[in-house]
Amino acid sequence: MIIKKLDEFFDLLNETFEKSLEIKWINQGNDLIGLFSTNENAYQINCIDKGDNIWRYDFYHVTKSTNFTFSPNLLVSVKDRFNILSTVKEGLYYLINNKEVDAIVFGATDRSRGRKKLYERFCKDFSIKTGYKFYTRVQNDNQLFLLFKENIDLEILTNKVISIIDEEKDI
Repeated sequence: MIIKKLDEFFDLLNETFEKSLEIKWINQGNDLIGLFSTNENAYQINCIDKGDNIWRYDFYHVTKSTNFTFSPNLLVSVKDRFNILSTVKEGLYYLINNKEVDAIVFGATDRSRGRKKLYERFCKDFSIKTGYKFYTRVQNDNQLFLLFKENIDLEILTNKVISIIDEEKDI
């Protein structure tokens, strides 16, 4: 009985984890903005062209009650979290299929170890499926995720990553 319930739970979890929500994509100049929602919650994916085919990838929960503030937190049920995270992963594929992309840079700047582990899983899976290389670095509560093509100029990539990190410090 217990094993059957556990199997049902993990089947539901796996199905939920692989099911992404519909994203409405908007071209904003060379950048892409993805919008999606679940229940009463709205989310935004920002794909920002940093030049040299290097993209910054950001994900936010949009809080309407506080004049549309943006937060990286997932403020929903556990089931919805997996749908949202699957949707964030799906956005990575949309980006590389619709723009010239040699590298994607994103980060997690909170204390959520579980989310960071899921992001690592996404990146490893993405790397295997696309041939992009994967690098991650953790410092304090911050974790950098970097997906890049093997033939990229590493000096240009390094300078862009430093620039993106510096931008984060100014926010």
